[in-house]
Amino acid sequence: MANNQVWFVTGGSKGLGLSLVRALLAAGYRVAATSRSLSDVTAALGAASPRFLPLAMDPADSSGTLKAVAAAAEHFGGLDVIVNNAGYGQLGAVEEVSDAEARRNFDANVFGTLNVLRAALPILRARGSGHVFNIASIGGYVGGFSGFGVYCATKFAVAGLTESLYEDLRPLGIKVTLVYPGYFRTSFLKEGSRTLPASPLDAYKNARDSERQHTEQIDGNQPGDPDKAALALVATYEAASPPLHLFLGADAVSMAEAKLDTMRRAIDEQRSLSISTGFEGLTCPQHHNRARRAPAVGMRRRALAGTLVSLRAGRGRACPQRSSHAQTRELVHPEAEAVAKRNGGGVIRRQVEEVRTQRARRGRRLEAQRRLLQGDGGRRAELTKRERLLHALTEPHLTTAAHVLAAGSSFPEVRGRQHGREVADAAVEEAHELRPLFVHRA
Repeated sequence: MANNQVWFVTGGSKGLGLSLVRALLAAGYRVAATSRSLSDVTAALGAASPRFLPLAMDPADSSGTLKAVAAAAEHFGGLDVIVNNAGYGQLGAVEEVSDAEARRNFDANVFGTLNVLRAALPILRARGSGHVFNIASIGGYVGGFSGFGVYCATKFAVAGLTESLYEDLRPLGIKVTLVYPGYFRTSFLKEGSRTLPASPLDAYKNARDSERQHTEQIDGNQPGDPDKAALALVATYEAASPPLHLFLGADAVSMAEAKLDTMRRAIDEQRSLSISTGFEGLTCPQHHNRARRAPAVGMRRRALAGTLVSLRAGRGRACPQRSSHAQTRELVHPEAEAVAKRNGGGVIRRQVEEVRTQRARRGRRLEAQRRLLQGDGGRRAELTKRERLLHALTEPHLTTAAHVLAAGSSFPEVRGRQHGREVADAAVEEAHELRPLFVHRA
């Protein structure tokens, strides 16, 4: 690859930004690097040259940002990659941080990012290509840090606007990557990169303890190497299909996984209450449209349905709804059969331990449902296929895939009802457990 592309990197005089600029120049890219102080960036990286342009820029100043972006585009003849890296950490418990302190942090971390985007995106749109890297923080995905509430809020804001930006720019050929760095050995926790509240309150001992832990223990002992993080960003840019979300650092990955587990548990524990708030008999068109917009998600769901069909056929069980299964097969993505084979006849093992721990609860629910259905033979006979399906869907813990197969309904009837993550092991077992309850009667 001819590394002649132009990178525009904010916050390039120290930390991750400095490491990135050095890695880019070493790889042959052309780089414009900004800092609030021109002397800081030139002291760190040298004077201007045909391949390097140092610029003084405060991202919170919209007019100054527009001039800096224009100067870089004029110097190099255009821009290809934008890296929004500049920012600082405002420490302090949420109540302690004054309005002025909070606004300054948002001006630097959020509105500065917006100013750079507004100045640079017209150039990328005119070229019909480009890549935007917005540097958030693991604190923009996991907010459980006492004394960092406002800073985390700025990074959550960056994460939210970046996900939406991805959708804005995807049709225009411009790529977007949201970066969540963990703890890297930079100057972020030192004076000049973080600010303490002007009026701390004695009540927030936990916030003081967190601040001391970060400044006295973590600073200088961070596990992440910023030079390796810089190389990871370059590799992401050079990848054929760069990701939207990029976690950097083993600690960031671990914290993100813990957050995902917490959210899954919260969803499972409150599922009945959560889904009880909709109008009766209505599906959620947003879920249906999202599945249509995201083929990968739709393929995974259809592949799961195809996998369950394959499993039932592989076990040699009689299938009273062959026509429905045939219809489902026609709608399954062509890769579904390959997915089934790769997973040993259709068993996709996800969250096995969680499924086991919830087996007793499901058993009680199934028993209650069985009593309801079998307690009145006349009522059971009166149930139409649609009613059987809707009744099955009122049991929130059971997976939709199992309901589709067990109720003998084609997949499109409930495609819009997919909620959350399917647990295939549970779906397989529940499909077989529920099937006798929904057998069609002549």
